[in-house]
Amino acid sequence: MSLRKLNIGTFVSKTGAADPSNPFYPIATAMLTTRVFDVVHMFSERSISAVPIIDEEGVVVNLYETVDVIVCLFPFHFLLDLWLTATIR
Repeated sequence: MSLRKLNIGTFVSKTGAADPSNPFYPIATAMLTTRVFDVVHMFSERSISAVPIIDEEGVVVNLYETVDVIVCLFPFHFLLDLWLTATIR
């Protein structure tokens, strides 16, 4: 089921401007091809701890949480450049 039909989202600032690159704004979303570094930036910028991972049709396929970043930090920080699909088991 798509995010719009589920009517759910992650917490974001209500004062923030609409994000034209995200059709689900104010819901923070990522795709399996999103870089881990970009998701970490979302976590920090929006003060959130999880982002739904959606497919091309907006259907939730997984959830990426701040604890998932630990997999990328050990043993090498360069793993932050991986796609999410490579870090989810």
